[in-house]
Amino acid sequence: MSDPTAQPRCRYCRKSHVELEGINLAWHIDQYAFPHGVQSWNNEVFEIKRVDIGLGDTEIGQAILGNDADALFGKLTRGGDNDGRLPDSWTILGAVVYACNWNILQKVLGKKGTARAYNLHVSMLNFTELEVHPMFQALQMNKMNIFKKFIQFNDGTIPTAILNYLIATQSVELIQSIITDDGKLPGRHSLLVKDQYGQTPLHSSMINTHKSNKDHEVFQTVFQVFLNEVERTAANGQEVPDKEALFQEWLSVEASFPNRPPYLTPFTCAIVHKVSPAVEQLPDCQDRQLHAPNWWGFTPLYFAARYVNHDAFERIIKKVGKLSAETSCQLGGTPKFAVVRAFREMDVVVKSNAAEYERKIETGEIPSGKVEYSPLNEQVQEIYRDMLRMAFQLAESNNMLQHVPHKHPITGQTAEEEADALQYDDLVEAFQRGWQEFYWRDATFHVAKFQDVQLLYSRKARADMEKELAK
Repeated sequence: MSDPTAQPRCRYCRKSHVELEGINLAWHIDQYAFPHGVQSWNNEVFEIKRVDIGLGDTEIGQAILGNDADALFGKLTRGGDNDGRLPDSWTILGAVVYACNWNILQKVLGKKGTARAYNLHVSMLNFTELEVHPMFQALQMNKMNIFKKFIQFNDGTIPTAILNYLIATQSVELIQSIITDDGKLPGRHSLLVKDQYGQTPLHSSMINTHKSNKDHEVFQTVFQVFLNEVERTAANGQEVPDKEALFQEWLSVEASFPNRPPYLTPFTCAIVHKVSPAVEQLPDCQDRQLHAPNWWGFTPLYFAARYVNHDAFERIIKKVGKLSAETSCQLGGTPKFAVVRAFREMDVVVKSNAAEYERKIETGEIPSGKVEYSPLNEQVQEIYRDMLRMAFQLAESNNMLQHVPHKHPITGQTAEEEADALQYDDLVEAFQRGWQEFYWRDATFHVAKFQDVQLLYSRKARADMEKELAK
């Protein structure tokens, strides 16, 4: 490791980046700006904090926890700030749902005048923290009937953060019943909204991991409602931008949410999460999306290379290939460097899987040679081939321009030098336009699934193995 003070200061985290594995890969860039996600993403798209109960420290909280409706209403002040008498960001209705006191909730929802008399409707309007909002509590407990009653209670309006959470986590059927025109619960909520982190319903539709969303129906549903609203809003024409301006505005919104790369537009969000219908349809609304860099300077092609979305990569490079392949940003360099980092992630993931695989064989948890448990399974090999294809195509584009090889703005090395330092022989060869897919397929076809994982990356290791087999 080199002296941290010798490294340039990052203008985003204000820290000096430390040399990593001999090629100056910055921890901040590697872990924060581009978290792992080549194989699959975790489901932690929202940072849900643990609720600090604290309700028993107040008289109102004690009445709620004790399910004592008479005591509760006896302590509430008509027209007063009753929510403010609870600890932290709690609201009366949020606490009632959290405590599962359906008796009290029925009294509140049964007579709207009662709720307004005690300002309990403010629980819906004043969004404090996601975790304590009544609608969120209902979703967390899978109380969908109560959730829908809350929407009606709130005059058909859903706070933006709750709407995003709903679209990102719930079933296709529930989402359709709430946001579509033919749904049974018409409301006044708009999809042309964004939360404090820039997240829009379009973004949310592409990170949905519900089991009912097998073919990206959530995106298809949300996108159609989005298109309808854009048409309707533009048609009204009252000091409202035209349709093209609305597309430009809402398809350029950059969102940042936990455990994902920051500053994702809907299009780059689709690339990162491999939502094929979105990759195909969003550029039709705004061609500029195919090349436009985000606030940090990363282009859609860079994202496609970094997260190994070969279909998106080919779509982009065919349209704006030469231009996008040469675009370099201050933090990440060109898309060739993105391939190196994707390789490095697969190296880390596969070696970790291989170690776990060997452990399970030793302990007898799995029988030796079981293909389905292999760290070199078909998914890994397919991703590996896609990375090499992209490296080859980028090298082809660069060669057509007869360019001088770019050096990474932080590491000071070319992509070829980085790949060579990491001993990624096939990647180096692909960058030199000498890689042949059929050779790699043939060379790895006979590799036992449980053998040294280095065989996946190193041509020398494969050659040594072939010599041993020939003896």
